[in-house]
Amino acid sequence: MALTYLHLAGALGVTALSAEYPLVAANTWAHIGFVALSFVFLFGLLWLRPGPLKYILFALFSVALGQMLGPLVQRLQDKGILRQVLIMVVGIFVGMTALAFYDRGSFLGFGPYLMAGLVGLIVAHVVGIVLGLTGAVTAKTFHDMSQVFAWFGAVLFTVFIAYDTQQMKVRAAAGSKGSPDYIEASLNLYLDVINLFSDVGHINS
Repeated sequence: MALTYLHLAGALGVTALSAEYPLVAANTWAHIGFVALSFVFLFGLLWLRPGPLKYILFALFSVALGQMLGPLVQRLQDKGILRQVLIMVVGIFVGMTALAFYDRGSFLGFGPYLMAGLVGLIVAHVVGIVLGLTGAVTAKTFHDMSQVFAWFGAVLFTVFIAYDTQQMKVRAAAGSKGSPDYIEASLNLYLDVINLFSDVGHINS
C-alpha cells in the first residue's frame, strides 16, 4: 500500500508540473483535444498489463490532465488562493483516508450510489455544456449551474476517497497473483484527488 501511495504522489507531481507549464495556448479546442487524449490514455491504462509501457502511458495521462487544469491553476494563482485550495484538498484527502482506515468498511456499501452520482454528474455536465454552447442559457445561469455541479462533485469525490481507500485495503488484504499493478491500484485515488481539486477550485475561482 505504501508503494501505491508513492505512485499516487508521483502522478500528482507530474500533473502539478504540467499545469504550471502549458504546452499550448489555453482555448476551447486545446481543452477538447486534451480531454480526448486523456480518455485514450485512460482506456490504454485499463487495458495494458503492468510494465514500462503502462508507466509511460500513466505519465502521459498525468501530463494531459495537468494541461487541462492549467487555466484553473492560473486563475487561482491570479486570485492568490491556490495555496488555500491545495491545503483544503490535502486536508480533505488526509481526513477521509484516516477515516477509511479507522472505519471497518462501511463505505464499501456506497459503491452503487457513488457510481450513480458520478454518471448523473457527467450527464449534467454534458447537458450544461450543450446549453451553454447553443446559447440556450445566459452566461450567469451557466455559471450558477457550474457552481452547483462543482459543489456536488466536491462532496461526491470526498466520499469516493474513502470508498476507493477501503477498496484498496480489501485488494491488499486479498493479495494478488503475479506482478502487482501499482498504477491500477493508485489510479482511482489519483482521479479522486484531481476531480476534487478541480471542483474545489471552480467553487473558489
